[in-house]
Amino acid sequence: MIARRAYLSRSGFFNKPLEVDSRKWLIAELDKYTSIIVRKRDRRCVTCGGRRSLQCSHFYSRRYLAIRFDLRNCNAMCGPFNRRHNHDPFPYMTFMQEKYGPDVVAELHELRMRPRKVTDDELAQTLSQYKAMA
Repeated sequence: MIARRAYLSRSGFFNKPLEVDSRKWLIAELDKYTSIIVRKRDRRCVTCGGRRSLQCSHFYSRRYLAIRFDLRNCNAMCGPFNRRHNHDPFPYMTFMQEKYGPDVVAELHELRMRPRKVTDDELAQTLSQYKAMA
């Protein structure tokens, strides 16, 4: 069975490009700009201090759209530590407690658990703010 957004060409399967200003496009653009902002801001891994292969790591999973683009939830991490923090959250939790304090960690946890849908207008507004910051 072929995926919904994929189509067949002579050389194989390709994903269709996202429609500009669609919800999926907004989320993809926000992911890109959030990553750029976070890596420029931190410049090194927040757990080990390394500077190689930095990624935008999310303290709480990206699946929670309410805090997915919150810059307090996003920090720069090297690839190995970004993969590791899913199995051993202690170093990342220690960093979050030291940098932001327990109140912000609790606030992020509360925002994550709220059953509220983020609107396309909110996503577009955040994208315009982040484009100006990048």
